Amino acid sequence: MTQSHDLPGTSRLRFRPATRDDVAVLAALFRATDLRPFPRDAEPLGDADVAALLDEVGAAGAPHGLWLLEERAGAALVGCVGLVPPGAAAEGDARHQGTSEALVALDASHRGQGHATEALAAVVHHAFERHGWTHLAAAIPAGDPCARRLVERLGFRFTSEVAGPATRLATWQLDRAGFVAADVLAA
Repeated sequence: MTQSHDLPGTSRLRFRPATRDDVAVLAALFRATDLRPFPRDAEPLGDADVAALLDEVGAAGAPHGLWLLEERAGAALVGCVGLVPPGAAAEGDARHQGTSEALVALDASHRGQGHATEALAAVVHHAFERHGWTHLAAAIPAGDPCARRLVERLGFRFTSEVAGPATRLATWQLDRAGFVAADVLAA
């Protein structure tokens, strides 16, 4: 299923809604970043898994979405960002049911340049400002300091640590006030 909503992008990044034509690219990106959007899936994601995720995101409607990130200058693939129906966070912590889970995966050559913060902030702003959402969730590997810094930078608050498919997961929650207080868009 194709998403019908676009994001305006940022000064450095263009957001392109992911489609079925992007399944192989997304699967390769998810495998390279060891991303596990499916809480019961301890195996690397295959094309069928990614196609199912795209269908689930499309069926959920806005502000859910999965977008490919491309450089404005040069159009190189940077990675992807999304808001997906709750998975690992909600399974591990009931406080996250009925929300959306943030997802970001970057190509290794684009890490450490602020792209994840920039992209995720744009998607969070989209959910809160354009769609009136009040809170979002995130589930990250418990021992991942980079992911922890990213969610903290955006204003997420730690809620719990739960068993994941391959590792312990830290669940986080973000409300609109916490995002505004983080003032990440001004940076």
